[in-house]
Amino acid sequence: MILRRSAAMLALASGALMSCVTAPDPHRPRIVQHVSLAAYALREECLPLVAHERLEYRFTASEPVRFALQYREANAVLVPLERDSTREDAGIYPVPETRDYCLVWEAGPGGAFLDYRFVALAPAAP
Repeated sequence: MILRRSAAMLALASGALMSCVTAPDPHRPRIVQHVSLAAYALREECLPLVAHERLEYRFTASEPVRFALQYREANAVLVPLERDSTREDAGIYPVPETRDYCLVWEAGPGGAFLDYRFVALAPAAP
């Protein structure tokens, strides 16, 4: 009985701690190095962006990958930016609408090692 009560209290405490964890700040650079992607595996990083912000991204891959910037609208996945079979890309995407955007990499048959960086930038000055 005591063991069961201790386990329940531990679960409650863990839940309380998890509710205090906040989402990463999209305005702090996210830098990830040497991620291993198995053959045809996906890597996805999503972040909330506000209209008129800019998403700066850069990546390199050891083997060609498919890269996409995408978001969901109802049941559809919309892809405003896509690169097929590339080992690197970089750019600044002007965010047209407030929503969650996802950067997605998909490895080919040989897999790949991936390095990437992205950050949300404040709106450009008029």
